Amino acid sequence: MKKIKFRGKRKDNEEWVYGYPIVLKSPIGEKNCFILREDFEIDWAGDYPGTQLLENFIEVIPETVGQYIEIDDLHGKEMFEGDIIKLYQPDGKTFSEVPTAYIFYEKGAWRVSGFDKFPYISDILSSLELKFEVIGNIHDNPEVLPTKKDD
Repeated sequence: MKKIKFRGKRKDNEEWVYGYPIVLKSPIGEKNCFILREDFEIDWAGDYPGTQLLENFIEVIPETVGQYIEIDDLHGKEMFEGDIIKLYQPDGKTFSEVPTAYIFYEKGAWRVSGFDKFPYISDILSSLELKFEVIGNIHDNPEVLPTKKDD
């Protein structure tokens, strides 16, 4: 079964929270983004279910929300949109053409910055047999960003 989940940084303390995004629009047109925790379960013997639900809506910074791409790195860590990755050849050496890159979603597919010939993650995995290692993300570690996808 497809594993669909997202992450975002909490607005109150900037810690990462994982789950399912919900965007609510106020009567004056402001949009607030929340993530419903992935581990949330209603305790039917506990407080009113609506109260439990509201307690598990965590407001997040909209720009930080990214989806799990259904691929784990070489250490088994889940990879998300916005992650900065290091690329390795099958022999374990760093891939010299694009040593670091970041993951983004464009034109209906997950892509990796810096790859023109193999723009999609699925192409890179099947054609080049590269391995990925998450070394940060564009929100917490902008100093290790390679180049922007628009450059």
